[in-house]
Amino acid sequence: MKHRVTLFLFMLAIFAVILPSAAAQDSETGWDLTQDLKFTDLGVNIKYPTDWVYAASEKNGIFIAETKEDAALAADGDSTTVTTGTTINIIAIPKANLKLPEGVKLDDYVDYIVKAYDSTEKDKRLEAPILGRRSITTLTEGSNGKGMGFTAWVQGETLVTLILTTPDYDTLVSDLTAWALFLKGITAIDALPLSETPVHLKTANAEIYLPEGWVTPEGSYLTYELQSDIDNQASEGAVMFTGEQSLSDLKLADDVTLADAVKTIASNIGATPNHQEDFIMLGQPAIMFSGTDGTGKYVIVTTALVNGTTVQAVLIAPTAEKFLSLIPTYLTVVQSLKAVKEAS
Repeated sequence: MKHRVTLFLFMLAIFAVILPSAAAQDSETGWDLTQDLKFTDLGVNIKYPTDWVYAASEKNGIFIAETKEDAALAADGDSTTVTTGTTINIIAIPKANLKLPEGVKLDDYVDYIVKAYDSTEKDKRLEAPILGRRSITTLTEGSNGKGMGFTAWVQGETLVTLILTTPDYDTLVSDLTAWALFLKGITAIDALPLSETPVHLKTANAEIYLPEGWVTPEGSYLTYELQSDIDNQASEGAVMFTGEQSLSDLKLADDVTLADAVKTIASNIGATPNHQEDFIMLGQPAIMFSGTDGTGKYVIVTTALVNGTTVQAVLIAPTAEKFLSLIPTYLTVVQSLKAVKEAS
């Protein structure tokens, strides 16, 4: 039991420190992440190690391996073939194809995955944001003695699963830091660069980075795509709100649930949500919804409760085309949110 507790705390420290913060040097992990795989249907770019190779399978996604031989074996569709080194499998499956009951949660999907791969979980599950979305990582040992780490998240109507397979469980544990940085290297395709100057959130003791070249008026949490919208009080471009709103300002009780806070925020901006996902912000559960507001503009809002206040990241765009083009940037902004270390 002591070993299990110690390992879980080690895992928790790795994911808590590495994923929300700037990536450490790859040389510290043993993986030099210099190659790129773009998944346009998911809108993400995944960096993978130098000299590793990948192969596509017909039914089981993409396999990345240390050698061509292992990549070919992993992707051949034959469950009896065995790889010798470490491999990474990237799978995106429509939730409907899994034929699970209605209303299942991410935890249920992970249960399904672990069982499908005939593996046994060895410790508690970890949660971390992947471009803001709530993900679950669990470490397991397969019936064949292999170490298998699963990281899964739901993206729209798709279940995305990344599987790290190692020669044995001890190797899996030793690769945890590398795996956390591998996950950190997942970025949104076509996102705009962010400013080097953050916006500070005082109550949450955090900071967030906004698109480079966008304009934030003095003393405002609103950031405009176009200076002309500020000058002319117009709304031809997009606008972001990244800030805090107290529960008292929202006329909510101190013990309000996140779901009820989100309903109030949606009502206040006249939004009609048509899509919702589970996110993580500053280590806390968050809810993202998207839809249209009372003026017909397109909105996406992510909200968390932190230190007794709501932390919100909002994008409002005048057209569907503009809105969709800025979603990668919005996700990158949400991912940039991080706690500020207090001076010792």
